Amino acid sequence: MLRLHISGKVVKVTERCTDVGGEEAGSYTVSLAYEFLAKRASNPHQEVFKSLWKIKAFPNIIITTWKVLLGRVPTRTCLRRRGIMLNTVLCAFCQTKEESCQHIFLECPFVQKVWTLCFKWIGITFVQHNELSKHFESFFFATPE
Repeated sequence: MLRLHISGKVVKVTERCTDVGGEEAGSYTVSLAYEFLAKRASNPHQEVFKSLWKIKAFPNIIITTWKVLLGRVPTRTCLRRRGIMLNTVLCAFCQTKEESCQHIFLECPFVQKVWTLCFKWIGITFVQHNELSKHFESFFFATPE
């Protein structure tokens, strides 16, 4: 039995290689395993990601958004989780809560003021959600293609 960690979940693979897609018993390739696991792994942001890759924007903006949605931006909380020693994990702006993607993009009072000014400057009336993927979805679907 093979145990893999995907998106924080343990996926147990007990099927034989022929069930994964191998031509004969015992055949195995990484691409076959990837296809098999990709079909079984559930991702709550799957629809958001499909929309993300269709946006007409610079690649660095799309990739940064992708990293934010996955929680892979090197925030202080993320760095600590990776074993990097820091003096503090508190937000660099407000110094009141842990610096996470959720906090530095939506919850920090300083950042909320910046977003409000940006939206006002470009003429968008916008209600912010408290979840990054919902925030992205509402902004994406509110803008013309």
